[in-house]
Amino acid sequence: MAELIPISLFISVAAVLILRPLTKRVGGLLEVVTQERRRGLQESDAVPETSRLVTTLDRIATRMDLLEERMEYAERLYVPVRRARLERTDGDGAAAVERTDRHPVHG
Repeated sequence: MAELIPISLFISVAAVLILRPLTKRVGGLLEVVTQERRRGLQESDAVPETSRLVTTLDRIATRMDLLEERMEYAERLYVPVRRARLERTDGDGAAAVERTDRHPVHG
């Protein structure tokens, strides 16, 4: 039994000396793989967010274009009606000036 103590001590020291560099490399490799996975998850989270924002901005731009078209159409319809009202005004033209001040037409 006394002979087993030095032999087991020698085997333990040899195992530590041999396996320590291997375990350090395996640990480093595991850290790199973990960091790459984290980066991949963060980037994949950012990509859908960016594409969602781009889609939302495209929808807003489309709606703004439609609103502009509708405003132009409404203004084109309103101008002849407004001119007819101004021509029907009896008086010295003061009423016509008042109406143009309250409802200006752009363009």
